[in-house]
Amino acid sequence: MIRDLALRKGLLDCARLKYTGDRLLAFTPYIHFNGNARAAMTFYADVFGAADLSIQSYSDAPPEVGLPATDAVMHAQFSLDGHLLMAADAMPGRPYTPQAAVSVSHAVTSVDAGQVIFDKLADRGDIVMPFARSFFAAGFGMCKDKFGTHWMINVADA
Repeated sequence: MIRDLALRKGLLDCARLKYTGDRLLAFTPYIHFNGNARAAMTFYADVFGAADLSIQSYSDAPPEVGLPATDAVMHAQFSLDGHLLMAADAMPGRPYTPQAAVSVSHAVTSVDAGQVIFDKLADRGDIVMPFARSFFAAGFGMCKDKFGTHWMINVADA
């Protein structure tokens, strides 16, 4: 119900996604945060150079939906090369479990670009695997950023 209402109100932009019947032809990461989705998505949009960051708060929903009038993020997204990264804060009043078993994988075309992105994401976070050449990639690294999101940055061999 909330998703349908959000689509009608223009709060969710899924127009870039391709549907065939009822099947979505791509997976889109949707990251959940505990009150810091706005800061995280602003940071990610800057790291990846996205210019179309869109953020809607729970208070943007119509009153008849019955959501709390809070500035917590109901939905945020930006696109990069035709792919979306989406996020939200945990719904107010619901328990939040930090991310642990999923990583967002991002492929780039050059080692230099991969290193820059990895360094920005790893700053004030934890490096799981330093960005370096590996047996399967020209560059690969894993980190957990300052917001708790796990990343894998990959540069395929030419």
